[in-house]
Amino acid sequence: MSLQLRGSMKVRKHSVKNKQLLGRSASWVPRLPVSRLVGHENQAPISVVHFTADGKYCLTGAHDRTVRLWNPGRLDPAFPPPRNQQSSENVAVRDLPRSLCIQTYHEGITHEVSALDTDNNAESLISACDKSLVLHSLVTGQCKRRFHGHHTGRINAVAMGPFGETYLTASYDATVKIWDARNHSAFSPIQSLNEAKDSVTDVQIDCETTHLIRTASVDGTCHQIRHRLSC
Repeated sequence: MSLQLRGSMKVRKHSVKNKQLLGRSASWVPRLPVSRLVGHENQAPISVVHFTADGKYCLTGAHDRTVRLWNPGRLDPAFPPPRNQQSSENVAVRDLPRSLCIQTYHEGITHEVSALDTDNNAESLISACDKSLVLHSLVTGQCKRRFHGHHTGRINAVAMGPFGETYLTASYDATVKIWDARNHSAFSPIQSLNEAKDSVTDVQIDCETTHLIRTASVDGTCHQIRHRLSC
């Protein structure tokens, strides 16, 4: 399976400029396809897409048990676009040029990838496969740690805590678990959030200001919890 990228303007979250733009017409919404991300084995379905904090690189997690790192702004020289192709406005998706894949992460990933996240410095990558959380070096591709045996259901979402001190996993088992990223000998969660009554579908954390953890569940509720390690 391939992923289509479209050109757009960069808008920061929660900025005054962002609010002004959202209040106007949606003329800035991306409309022009610029490239494709192609390379997962056997056209495997892509489960999750994530951009690094600086917006320069893109990651995709797929059913082929890999995470791939892409440079969307650079085309793959092995697949040059046709010389007579002047604009991508009227080009079929299958004929769009391919972006360059610069790294593949597979060590420690034993099932399809369901979620992923990176730290703000673009040094570490966490990904979820079934009931396990896998940590890779974003630069070298080396698998550094693997957390498993504590969730009883599939992990639906992951998040990096402030300063990369913790990892969070939200699961089908109705729990959110917090893992210590600093203690390399610890492979058990340091805290389990059990407020949800059904599958937890998402988890996010405000790493810059309030350090609040926000979760969403199939039970129709959202919870907000203060991140204790950052208080």
